[in-house]
Amino acid sequence: MKSRSLEFIFGVLIIAITFVFCAYVLLITINNTFKTYNLNATFSNIGSLSAGAKVLINGFEVGQVSEISLLPSSYKIHVSMNINKNIQIPKDSILLIQAAGFFDAPTLAIKPGSSAEFFKANDTIIDTRDWVSLEDKIGDIFFSITNN
Repeated sequence: MKSRSLEFIFGVLIIAITFVFCAYVLLITINNTFKTYNLNATFSNIGSLSAGAKVLINGFEVGQVSEISLLPSSYKIHVSMNINKNIQIPKDSILLIQAAGFFDAPTLAIKPGSSAEFFKANDTIIDTRDWVSLEDKIGDIFFSITNN
């Protein structure tokens, strides 16, 4: 009989820990959702950029990519990102896809402009720069050397 009550207490303890963990994850998710705003952009080539990628300003993380989808009418790629509400991005900023090294995952980098107007929730960043592969960069260097 003592074994049964011990099993019951252990089971209740496991359920309580699971409930507390789920509540904690839910609160963090809800808290982070209300601390961001959405921005959009369109690219012709995103390389291997994926949802969850970091959005950086001068190397500092200010958000993350939330969704990537193909626009069937133009075959361009629509990218949505969540930006920290405390960060105001000038409207003349440039958005580009970059990787810090050969093996790093691509990130979105924002080069801030100097405009006094700032993007608001659900705005679209127009000035974007597509992903340039390593092969394309080497080819550009090779052809610029051979054309001189």
